[in-house]
Amino acid sequence: MDRFSLRPRSRLDTAYDPERDGRIEAEGDPDVISAVIQQAQNVREGREDPNIRVALLIDPGGNSGVYGGGEITAIHEAGLTNGFKVIAGNSTGAHLGAWLLSGDPRLGTTIYSEECTTSDFIRLKRIPDGYGMDVEFISQLYRGEVGNKRLNVENIKHSRPDFLIIAVKYETGKSALLNGKEGDIIRKIQASSAVPSLYTIPVEIDGMRYSDGSPAARDALQDILKRYDPTHILILTNSPKNTPQDRLTRLGDTLLSRRLPGPLRSAWLSRDKNLKERDELLEKCGKPHLFLRADKVVGTLTIDSGKISAAAARAEEHMRQQIDSARKLRA
Repeated sequence: MDRFSLRPRSRLDTAYDPERDGRIEAEGDPDVISAVIQQAQNVREGREDPNIRVALLIDPGGNSGVYGGGEITAIHEAGLTNGFKVIAGNSTGAHLGAWLLSGDPRLGTTIYSEECTTSDFIRLKRIPDGYGMDVEFISQLYRGEVGNKRLNVENIKHSRPDFLIIAVKYETGKSALLNGKEGDIIRKIQASSAVPSLYTIPVEIDGMRYSDGSPAARDALQDILKRYDPTHILILTNSPKNTPQDRLTRLGDTLLSRRLPGPLRSAWLSRDKNLKERDELLEKCGKPHLFLRADKVVGTLTIDSGKISAAAARAEEHMRQQIDSARKLRA
């Protein structure tokens, strides 16, 4: 395939069996959605309530970010984006947060079934060269250098919610919260999603080098709790509950991360444990929170565009149902 050919791959297998594949589910306090609805209404009426501070956390997941894509599309089209005080995106979640604030999440969600299923983005033969997953290609797409999905960064900069992009420092593996509303936003999104086992090239920003934010979930939440003291937290997980890495993935990570700096490698290989600790912290902090869990159809490296598109539609419909239920309870 020629570079930038942008032809998605599909096996045309969109069959979904809930007994086999699981269901998209909401787990936690449904009042979180009610708080978002109330604050969005407050903002529209020019009377924002400082006692409602909802944080939206969007988790990693590679191509399973399509679930979050469907969910943010429903949030946007329901007019609820301004109901959030802060949006924090981690890895694929950084892309989703940016598209939500850009005002066109439906377009952004199509990258998962289109560009991210092509060998322009992911090609395992390129692993020895350090970019089996080419996040630079997505940055070029967002800048309008290829394709037709330019990201409207001016809309992001002028949006109401704060936007935090979660990354880790390349040399130390420590978490970093980057301001997603100033500077080179696209470069920061690239840093957050530079999966170090498949994209070994550190992303440099203002003299600092960064890598994928997945290992920073726990520390990022701690910082958000201190900085914003959110009253409610909504988490788009982009994954089913209790789905540890399979043996082949663990082996691949172990082998492919050998070239990384020791602290970063250790953090990367412990990212599932870190995410579990993040969830435990959520339970302990006492804040009303709601997880949106994905089904099992689309995984990190799924390239079947039919399955991905169908998953986006399921996630969008599920989110619409959550919003509609919350509105009915408020009526």
